[in-house]
Amino acid sequence: MNHSRFVRVFLTLPLLLCASCVAYSLEPWFGSEVQAFEPKLLGTWVGEEEAFIFDRAPEDTYRVTWNTGDGVYVYRARLGNIKGTLYLDAVREDRSRDPGEESLSEWQYNAHLLVRVRLEEGGLHLDIPEIERLAEMIEAGHLSGAPTEDDSLVIVSQTPTLQRFLSDHGRDAGLWDESTEPLTRQQEASAN
Repeated sequence: MNHSRFVRVFLTLPLLLCASCVAYSLEPWFGSEVQAFEPKLLGTWVGEEEAFIFDRAPEDTYRVTWNTGDGVYVYRARLGNIKGTLYLDAVREDRSRDPGEESLSEWQYNAHLLVRVRLEEGGLHLDIPEIERLAEMIEAGHLSGAPTEDDSLVIVSQTPTLQRFLSDHGRDAGLWDESTEPLTRQQEASAN
């Protein structure tokens, strides 16, 4: 085994054991040339234990408020359309945290989270990448990254590489966690 492959395997091994980790990128997942805006996302979407509010923000971006029931988190997000698949690149906007949550590092506040967006008849699906699959992609040399102390994954590839990765692998089976129930649009109360 050559040295660089050994290093990649050594760095990604802990991620294969982590079932609830998050992947962060230090760079945006896609460039402005694929940025899109989908008005159908605007509004409040609810699930069993969480709600997402999508508001329009400047420059055809979104302000996404995520209410988990235990805390409220605010993100600024851009939507990208790559080969017909929609992705959100979200950066945390607020600095609040749950009482039991450890403090996030500054880089985590500025890091980019990736979510695949599927607007279907049954509702809105927000799929996050499977951390184990991303670890395999790092091991295979498609991305550059390493685990963090909290067993999250930090991706250090540049935006063109990340966008090419989504173009080449965004539809790969097993890359996305599709286990969540769809979110349904909350109907606005009518004024009488």
